[in-house]
Amino acid sequence: MDDLFDSFQHQPPLWGPKSRIGLAVSGGLDSMVMFHLFLRLGKTFSVLHVNYELRGMESERDQTFIQDICARHGITCLIHRANPNLYASHYRTSVQEAARNLRYAWFDQLLESEVDTIATAHHQNDEAETFLLNLTRGTGISGLTGIPRQRSGIIRPLLFAPRAVLEKYAAAQQIVWREDSSNQTDDYLRNRIRHHLIPSLLAFNPSWLATIQSTQARLRVAEDFLRQGIARWKEAWPTQPNGDRIIPFSSLTGFAEPAATLWEGIKELGFSFAVCEQIARAMQNSQPGRHFDSSTHRVWVDREILVLSEKRALAADAVSIAHPEGTVVGPHGQLYIKTGVPVIEPDAALAHLDLDLLHFPLTWRTWQPGDHFRPLGMAGTKKVSDFLINQKVRRSEKNSVTVLASQGNIIWLVGYRIDDRYKVTSTTRIPITFRWTPKNE
Repeated sequence: MDDLFDSFQHQPPLWGPKSRIGLAVSGGLDSMVMFHLFLRLGKTFSVLHVNYELRGMESERDQTFIQDICARHGITCLIHRANPNLYASHYRTSVQEAARNLRYAWFDQLLESEVDTIATAHHQNDEAETFLLNLTRGTGISGLTGIPRQRSGIIRPLLFAPRAVLEKYAAAQQIVWREDSSNQTDDYLRNRIRHHLIPSLLAFNPSWLATIQSTQARLRVAEDFLRQGIARWKEAWPTQPNGDRIIPFSSLTGFAEPAATLWEGIKELGFSFAVCEQIARAMQNSQPGRHFDSSTHRVWVDREILVLSEKRALAADAVSIAHPEGTVVGPHGQLYIKTGVPVIEPDAALAHLDLDLLHFPLTWRTWQPGDHFRPLGMAGTKKVSDFLINQKVRRSEKNSVTVLASQGNIIWLVGYRIDDRYKVTSTTRIPITFRWTPKNE
């Protein structure tokens, strides 16, 4: 075991002679074996422990156990307390994902100050579990390539060993560890995979763990080729003066799976595969004007292109409109809002829209570069900037032009034109009227 550990960390080296190493130690079997191996190396290191406070006194005893061992060996022990339940509730994620995010956020802080390298105790079984977990949930090729041996200051020096080898080594060396009671339940998908699926696969093929690692090595080669190809494809996307990227439909429709291809190109911007499938359907069904958002970017569907834009922060003078009745006063004047009013003669200061198509609260703000809408009577979208140029709006007046938006979609370029998709039609049940009075009136 010691020889295998030494060989693995040298091919190529996982740390340098002067590296400040921190060991992520939970107190369980895997991390305590790693702790013991580093002791035997005689390498100076510190111990990093996260107390998630999820198991009451059991979590406190884990922390005390680690602190006592570090004290006996004269090793620096850094403790971090985190609240995964609060994080999971706020970000609507699982407690396990919350714990992982909090752990690695702390690691990032430590890598900026306390240590150069952080070692985690992931082993062969963890790789297999992650492979099956991602396969069960659905993933691309990157989700099947395994846990990286080394990335961004994080190293995994035990990936060469299955858990059974770690158990045997711990017994031979009389290593003491603490068992996390949550690992024994089937409450989590990973645990069910660990307790039931992997033993069944090992019954079919006793060498299955090694087989998976070999398969993942080949997948990593395929992923590398894919990454290079995607990078070359993205380099060909034209860039607009305002920073928008143009993705021609023709660059996607030549692939057997346009949605999957698009996802590989924009997933790093936070777009899910499901959203990319929706974009592909909007392309296929000729739905110009639709847009799809990630937390930081937006994809607009135009006639023959997709427009990829970075979201701009709302202007400081943006006003939220919570109700479909009343008067709203903002920096650019006021809006009088009334539902059920019959449509009267067109007036640039009036907007008659279909209430059922709107989602409150609305946002009233100044227009921003990259804003699109579908002017009344047009089949496709148009940039607000281009519309204002066509309307011969003087440069001095452009900065004061505002838009009214619903869920990020412009429904009215205030004082100029409504969006065609929100107009009143013969099927409208409840019309809503907005009357704009400029500030100087």
